[in-house]
Amino acid sequence: MQKFCSGRYPCQGFSDTIVKDSICYIPRDSVIRIPADSSAITALLACVNQNGQLTKEKVKLMEIVNYKAGNRLGIPSIQVRDNYIQSKCKVDTLDIIHRWLEKHVNRYVKTSKITVQKVNFLTWWQTLWIRLGQIVTGLIALVLLWFILRKTFPFLGTFIKFF
Repeated sequence: MQKFCSGRYPCQGFSDTIVKDSICYIPRDSVIRIPADSSAITALLACVNQNGQLTKEKVKLMEIVNYKAGNRLGIPSIQVRDNYIQSKCKVDTLDIIHRWLEKHVNRYVKTSKITVQKVNFLTWWQTLWIRLGQIVTGLIALVLLWFILRKTFPFLGTFIKFF
């Protein structure tokens, strides 16, 4: 049963909240730069005879037996000078591109508030005259009913001699 706005059941205002989340992914990338690097080694070479003594002979690089190159590493430069061996190696800069998705969550909150305001309400004076009119109308209806019943049923008049 619906309750109407009246003195017994006043209408209450209400509020309604709607929450909506919006998720947005933005592709991002950045460059990670690894700087150039180099390394070098210098070593003294000496000849040892069969007795285990050092000799003053000059050392020569005859051949490179095995060499394995890396992915980013170039061929090292090797120099042999006055019984010293010197090896140098350079690595160029490296740029790494890193890609990811940046997640943004936007929350939208919509609040609706409905209030009920009384419009055109009656003053106490208007309410008094409405109630007095209802009472007078009821009394007139009772008197008319009494006269109709008395004319229709005449034996009712013998019991009660009011009019």
